[in-house]
Amino acid sequence: MLHAVVAGHVSEIYMCINVANAIKRVLEESGESFSNYLLQSDGDWVMKYVDRATDLWEEVKKIAPETNSEELEQLEIRIKQLTSDLEGTISLWEDYVNSDTTIDKTQARRILAHAYIKQMENGSKKDEQDVLKKIIKLMEDNMVVESQHTGNIRLWFDAICKYKVENQETLIMDAINKLNRWISLTDSVEAHYYRFVLKFIQAINGSILAESELPKLLRELKQKSMNLYNRTVPQHWLVNEGTGLSMLYSNSRSKKNAISEEEMAKKMRLIVGRISNNYVNESHAYINYHGTEIYFNPSATKGEIDKSKINQRVKFGIGFSYDGPRAYNSSIQLMGKEDVEEVRNIETGMIIKCEVIKNVAFFTQVRLVGYSEEVGSIHIDELSNPFNRNHRPSIGSVFEVKVLNQKFDNKTQRNIWMLTMNVSGSSDEEREETAMAKALKNIKL
Repeated sequence: MLHAVVAGHVSEIYMCINVANAIKRVLEESGESFSNYLLQSDGDWVMKYVDRATDLWEEVKKIAPETNSEELEQLEIRIKQLTSDLEGTISLWEDYVNSDTTIDKTQARRILAHAYIKQMENGSKKDEQDVLKKIIKLMEDNMVVESQHTGNIRLWFDAICKYKVENQETLIMDAINKLNRWISLTDSVEAHYYRFVLKFIQAINGSILAESELPKLLRELKQKSMNLYNRTVPQHWLVNEGTGLSMLYSNSRSKKNAISEEEMAKKMRLIVGRISNNYVNESHAYINYHGTEIYFNPSATKGEIDKSKINQRVKFGIGFSYDGPRAYNSSIQLMGKEDVEEVRNIETGMIIKCEVIKNVAFFTQVRLVGYSEEVGSIHIDELSNPFNRNHRPSIGSVFEVKVLNQKFDNKTQRNIWMLTMNVSGSSDEEREETAMAKALKNIKL
C-alpha cells in the first residue's frame, strides 16, 4: 500500500495523464502532431498537464526511491507513453524556447530537458556532454524567472553531476555560489540539501573551511526537511569512481538492475571517523566525522559494531538524505594499526592539494591539505587560469599546486612553502579554461 503522500501524487499524475492523453488521441485520429499542438497558443493548457505529470513523477521517485510496487511500475509506463513522441520532435521544442517571443517558456524548457534525458537513457551517447550543458542552461534560465519550482533545481543538479570537466573544484564552487543565491531567494529544501552534499564533498577533499561549516548547514537542512515524507531515505551515495560530483551515485527507485548489498559496499568511497558517544541504542547510533554526526544502524553491521566500540576509529561509506548524512551499514569496518596511512614528506616538484586561507597584496596564502602544520604561499604570477592577480581564488577553494621551494618568513618566524598553480608546466595561454562559465558559454540549443 502506498503512503498517503505518494498516493496523492499518483492520483494527480493519473489525472494529468488522462487529460493529456484524451487530447493526444483526438489529434492522432485527425493526423495532427501532439508536439505541434502543445507549442501553439491553443495547446498551452495541455502543456501544463504534461509538465505537471512529469514533474510529479520526479517527485515520487525522490520521496519513494525504495518503493517497488506494481502500481508505480504501471505509472512509469504511462508517463513514457505520454511523452513518447516528444523525443522525436526535439528540434521543434528547441526552436520554441529559442524564439524571440515573450511568452512563458519555463514549462517548455522542462519538457525539452526531459526529452534530452530520455534521449540519453535510450542509448544515444553522442554529444552527451553538449546535451548536459544544454539542460544546465535551460534550468538556470528557468531559475531566473521561476525560482520556486523544485523541478528546475532537481534537473539542474542531476545534469551537473554527470557533466565532466577537468577542474571539479571550480564546478563545485560555481554550483555552491548559485545554490547560495537560490537559497537566499527561495529557502527551498532542495537547495539546502544540494549545498550540504557539495560542502561535504569539499570537506572530504580537504577543505577545513567546508568542514567547519557542515554542523551548521546540517542543522539548517534538518530544520527545513523536518516535515518531509521519507526524509531519512538516502538520495545519493558517494562511490569510489570519478572525482567531485561524479562520485555521487543516485539511489534509484527501480530495483530491476540493483546490485547486491555486498557489491555496493565495495563500490563506496570510504572515509574515516569515530563511533560517537551519541550511541542511542543498537539500531540508532552515530559516527563522528570531524564534528559532523553521521547516522548508522549498529544491528545492520553484521556484528562489526556495538556499544563497546565507542570512540574507536572506523572507515565507512556515506550517503546523503534530506535528514542528513547516513553511513552505508555494510561498509563500516573497524580500523587497526595497519590502516594508518604513512604521510609522505613534502619535497620540491611534488603535486599536493591546498586550501586558500587568505589573499594578501602579492600572494595567496594557503594551508597544505593532509599536513596540519604546513602552510604555503602562491605569488600572483604563479596563479593560472581561471585565476590571476585581479581574480584571486576565494577563501576555502581547494586545488592542486606544485611545490617550488621552502623559505623562512621573518614576519611569522616560520618556514613557508612557495607554490605554483602551473602544475603541468604549461603557460596560461596553453591552458584550457575549465570553469563552468566557459562550458556554458555560447551554447545554442
